[in-house]
Order: sequence, then C-alpha cells, then structure tokens
Amino acid sequence: MPNVNRGAGVVSRLDTIPINYLARASEVISEAGFSIDTFLSESQLDPADLQNLEAEIAKDDYYSVLETIIKAIDIDGFGLRVGHKFSVGDYGVLGYAFLSSPTLMSAIKTFFRYQTIVGNGAMFEEAINLEGSRVVITAKSHLPAGALNRYEVEASFGQWSKTAESISMNGASLDFTQVNFNFSKPSYAAMYDVMFNCPVQFDQSENQIIFDREILDQRFTMANEITASLCENQCQEILQNLKKQGGLVEDVRRIIINKPGQMAQPEDIANQLNMSYRTLRRRLSAEGLSFKQIHKEVVMGLATAYLRQTDLSTQEIAFLVGYSEVANFHRAFKTWFKQTPGAYRQSSIRLD
Repeated sequence: MPNVNRGAGVVSRLDTIPINYLARASEVISEAGFSIDTFLSESQLDPADLQNLEAEIAKDDYYSVLETIIKAIDIDGFGLRVGHKFSVGDYGVLGYAFLSSPTLMSAIKTFFRYQTIVGNGAMFEEAINLEGSRVVITAKSHLPAGALNRYEVEASFGQWSKTAESISMNGASLDFTQVNFNFSKPSYAAMYDVMFNCPVQFDQSENQIIFDREILDQRFTMANEITASLCENQCQEILQNLKKQGGLVEDVRRIIINKPGQMAQPEDIANQLNMSYRTLRRRLSAEGLSFKQIHKEVVMGLATAYLRQTDLSTQEIAFLVGYSEVANFHRAFKTWFKQTPGAYRQSSIRLD
C-alpha cells in the first residue's frame, strides 16, 4: 500500500511530500479529459486523499504515479500547467508569511529560508543569488535528465509565474527579464513566452529565473508585521521539527547524490557535516538507519532512473553511481532487483 500520512502538518518526514503536488497534477489531467483515478488504481492510492490538503504521500509513490501519467498521456507543458495551478495558499503558513512581509525582498528571503518545509527534499532544490544588478533563482533537479527532471523544473518555474501574479495583487510586481532552461526547446515553446513574458532560452547550462535587483524594495499592500512575525515563528517551529525528525538523513542523501562517480565514504560525509564518523553512526543508529542502508537506497534509485530515462551505457551508469568496476555493479544490481541492468532496462518504458 502507498504510504499516505494524514493530518501531520506541512512536512512530517523526509520521505514524504505534500499531496497537493499530486492534487494539482490531477486538475491538469482532468482538464485534458482524463481521470487521475486511472493512474492511482495501480498505486492503490485512495483518490479521496487528494482532497485532504494536510495529507502527505511517500516520495517513491509520488514519482511512481507521475511516471505512470507521463508514460500514458502527452500533455504539452504538463509541468508548467501543474505549477501554475498552485496558489500562495498552497504553501500554508509559509504562503501567509510571504504575503504579509513588508517588501518583496523580505518575502523572497522568508521563502528561501523556509522552503524546506514545503519543498521536494533531496531530489530538487532552489537557490537565489544576487549578481550585480540581477537576482538569479536557480533550480536543480537531481533526477536524471528526462521527462521527470523536466517536469519538476517546469512545475517549479510555473509556480514562480503564479507567485508573480499573486505579488501583482499585493501592490508590487515581479517582472522576469530572462528565463533559462537546461533542456532542449520543446514543441510547445510558445507556452513559455506567454507564461513568463520575457526572453526564454533553452539548452543553457542551468535552469534560471532572472529579474532586476531594483524591484526588491517594493512594498506589499498586505504587509502586516504581527501576521508576518506569527507566521514566521510557525515556519521556524515546523523547520525545527523537520530537522529533529531526520534532517541528518536528508543531508547524507544529498551529499551522496551530489557526488556522481564517487563511492561515498561515511568518514568523508561525516567530515562535511562537521562531525566525527562515530557521531554520524550513532545519530543514524538512533533513527534506526545506517549509512550503508541510506547509500544503498540512493544508489538503487539513481541506477534505475538512469536505466529508465537515459541512453547511458551500463558502464557509464556504474561509474555515475560510484562503481569503478562494472562487474561489481552488475552483481550488486542483480542482488537488489533479481535481474541484470540490461534486463531491467528492456522491461522498462523510457520517459523522453
């Protein structure tokens, strides 16, 4: 059965994601003439769960349902459409903290300070940087290049487009000057022009939204110091609870994912986390996990994703997940999945 956690707040565990991410996808699917029930039946997820905005779904189930949808139907700009369905209210208390902030700058700072509580965890991240007269928001999916990767980036930028609309109703404006994507130009590129109302470039090195720094000082008409303070305090409490419930595990996963071609060593990861290996082992043990378990989970996930969604050779994939010898990768993969990497790839439908 899929893992659905009901009524647990915005985020309760590192391996879950708010179910409204799937609920918004359901709306787009419905508009295209399909029913989400068709795709949920295989996962045994109850469609009624999509109505519970406080419910959460296990990330594995979330990605599995998305894969099933993308394989079955072709909706131009699926991710863009889903992202644009989000309202600031979908971010819960963080959304209210955003809208009640005094300025656009403080609102954006608040969002990036607490984005973990509504985000997609180790497989997706956003960052913001000031570059001279420009502000650059960079988005990165740690999923292999392909349909799911593109979907996540599109959905994220679609959300920023909708957020810009909300800001325009709050006495300010968030006008993009350029948007970049690291994937090729799709057939529905005109949709990007309409949604972002600025030059859009593809085949770039990074996924970026760029706007002028000077607009950050704009004041919000809905600014309310008391509301902003109360909401930010709640965000801080949720974030602290999230860290207590496994922030260390998420950090370990992220470091492993960000080291392609390397067999991550627990001593090195402990050093990056500013702790001894003994402390890392003890803290993971307290959560009922070991470094070996986490490493295996990440490697299995990356290997299967590469096999499904890329044309990389088995040797290249073995290297990317940290194996210097392809024979060792073959043995490990067969132990995990009871079949060879080649057989797994043949039995899977690639997402392009």
